Amino acid sequence: RPHIKDNQRSGKACDHWNLYETDIALMGSFHANAFRFSLAWDRIEPEEGVFSEEALQHYADEVDALLRAGITPMITLHHFAHPIWFEDMGGFEKEENKNWHLLIQMEVYC
Repeated sequence: RPHIKDNQRSGKACDHWNLYETDIALMGSFHANAFRFSLAWDRIEPEEGVFSEEALQHYADEVDALLRAGITPMITLHHFAHPIWFEDMGGFEKEENKNWHLLIQMEVYC
């Protein structure tokens, strides 16, 4: 069964989700020309087959803000966070779930 070591949680960290506009302004102040960030699958598809328009719009707004600031967005399609429903299926530790990574990429590109 997949697990998170010692049931740890990631927490808010720097809260980029809510502070991205301030963060982008800071990036501009030190002349950054690119920003690598990840798309949170657990926010985009909180339930299997159910996509959050709010999360998708959030990422579209963030990309637009980066482009307006002259900063090239560099998106990581999968970075650690899995939806709970996917973990309940066994996550990537189960052989039959390995193709989800390809589905994620196809959904983002489409």
